[in-house]
Amino acid sequence: MTNKDIKKKLKVAYDKLQADALRSAKKTSKPVNKAKVMDKWLDKLEGRYAKGLIRNYLEDMVKIPANDFISAIQFIRVSFGFNEYTEDSQGLKIVIIFSNTFDLKILSGLSDSKDQNRDFPLLESKIAKDFFLKPYQIEIEGKKRDPRESFERLKDKRVDDVKKKMEALGKLSETKNYGNNYEEWLEMKDEIMDSFLELIEKFEGKDGKDNFEKILMLTKIFNIELREEEKFGSNPVFANESGEPI
Repeated sequence: MTNKDIKKKLKVAYDKLQADALRSAKKTSKPVNKAKVMDKWLDKLEGRYAKGLIRNYLEDMVKIPANDFISAIQFIRVSFGFNEYTEDSQGLKIVIIFSNTFDLKILSGLSDSKDQNRDFPLLESKIAKDFFLKPYQIEIEGKKRDPRESFERLKDKRVDDVKKKMEALGKLSETKNYGNNYEEWLEMKDEIMDSFLELIEKFEGKDGKDNFEKILMLTKIFNIELREEEKFGSNPVFANESGEPI
């Protein structure tokens, strides 16, 4: 998406937010809570359009495709110690994480500052204008990608994503909404376990995968034996050592 298109979308979103705040203030006969409006705006800025604009600017500066040298762009909310109820009390620290294979000479060419405490003051000024913020409300920091830091940054988010997907999948077990679909669940379970085994192999190697498969196989055999002894109903379930359902 071009810079012009991104700026247009940001302006539409900003104008709508301001209009909604003004409309709400008129209904309640209270002044606009500018700090609250700013809080909502900073939330919106953390989306793909704002990051896309930064990527485009940097790409124009070095004449290299952004994907070749930018690993990630992080937005970190900051406060300035002013009155927390004013719009000027909040801002964004933008951390640009460069690829660890990125040539440091090119990285030094990106910097438009002689101030050792500021990496990109000119870019900060430009971005602040496009984001409808004051220059001091934007701070841009550049650093090389650290593999361990990247892992820590992503692992919790991705585990949470998996949990949410599993929770959504679990809702399909509600028979009052979806009926009895046990046979389909068995197929789903096999697919999920296959993917889980692939994940184990990536982290623990083939031995780790094989060991987990053995545990699964023992569990399946145990459940089959219990079913044959008619200790369970028609559906196989996991059981403890005494044969009681878990």
